[in-house]
Amino acid sequence: MPSINRKHKIRQKPTPYAHHTKASAQYYHNNLWTKLAQWYKKHHPFCERCEAMEKTTPATQVHHKIPFMKGITDEDKWKLLLDEDNLMSVCDQCHVDIHNEMNGRKKKITDLLDDTNEDKTIQR
Repeated sequence: MPSINRKHKIRQKPTPYAHHTKASAQYYHNNLWTKLAQWYKKHHPFCERCEAMEKTTPATQVHHKIPFMKGITDEDKWKLLLDEDNLMSVCDQCHVDIHNEMNGRKKKITDLLDDTNEDKTIQR
């Protein structure tokens, strides 16, 4: 009978949305957030980051510019979660890129949403 080598653990790639934790689930699965995200995507149907680079890409997600979990109190978190000014519509690729930049996997030179048309990020 073959034996199983249990010393090697299977490493799974982290999901691009690893920032969605058990703690944030109560916010993301809330009806207020769900409706706001749907409304925001309806009114901002294209990726705002791609538009800043003069590309037209359909938005698939709504991203928080300032992560709402950075709020100190529960009230702060709700304010950041539901603040329209803290949201941006993004495509899947831009959402992953934004979180990579936030986690230090890319060096950010300037904000992609400024008024220039230059390429503003570089890969380390």
